[in-house]
Amino acid sequence: MRLTPHQKKQLKIILILLIGIPLTSYGVYRGVQYVSRAGADATPRDVIVSNITTSSASISWLTEKPVDTYLIPIINGTEQSPLPDKRGEGTRLTHYVELKSLEPSTKYSFAILSDGEKYTKGLDKVYELTTAPISESTPVPSPVNGSVTGTNADDAVVYVIFKNKEVYPASVAVPSNGNWIIDLSTMRRIDTYEMVNVSDQDQIVLLVKGVSGQGAVLEGSYSSLFDSKGSLNRSLSLEIDEVQGLIDYFPQESI
Repeated sequence: MRLTPHQKKQLKIILILLIGIPLTSYGVYRGVQYVSRAGADATPRDVIVSNITTSSASISWLTEKPVDTYLIPIINGTEQSPLPDKRGEGTRLTHYVELKSLEPSTKYSFAILSDGEKYTKGLDKVYELTTAPISESTPVPSPVNGSVTGTNADDAVVYVIFKNKEVYPASVAVPSNGNWIIDLSTMRRIDTYEMVNVSDQDQIVLLVKGVSGQGAVLEGSYSSLFDSKGSLNRSLSLEIDEVQGLIDYFPQESI
């Protein structure tokens, strides 16, 4: 079939529209992504202390853009060697560092090196923590476990929190396979640092903190969340989704 000049012109216009509009839309989408990421900063947000014991603690935080971060312990005013994320070096939005070989009943301060810039305090106080005193009681392992699913599940941290906010949280960084395990024997009362034995009736918040504005929350008694072996009940799931106000579940003393 032979096309008239007018028909050829119309066909060209249609082809331009069919090809050009998707390319333009994609270009706009990539541009928005670039501007959004460029506008984000590396300032540590929601810095949380968990897993407090006589000789160790865990520190976790978020950044608005993926960055490589380190934690710098400060002992008697002297900065120690930077510690990388437990999951290894690399850029992330969630960050998780374990401090070990600490002294009991000792206050430690620390700094966070984020994207090459050093941060020593949050909005209203310096970064610091105090380890628990030596106790006559021996902690009995009390593991709980489950899985995290959803977008960016491998860039997230799981916390177990007492709903009454009287206990330091227990936590773990989610590995790449999404399967996590937390030992609740690390949990200590905030006021006395006394070890906590979790009972079936204790009201628990199981919380996943992922990239900014994303996570998951389950609330209820220990026995309603976990079975007799400490596994997350099969009827429940931790799927990362859009959620707000996660920081409000944490005791102020842990932030």
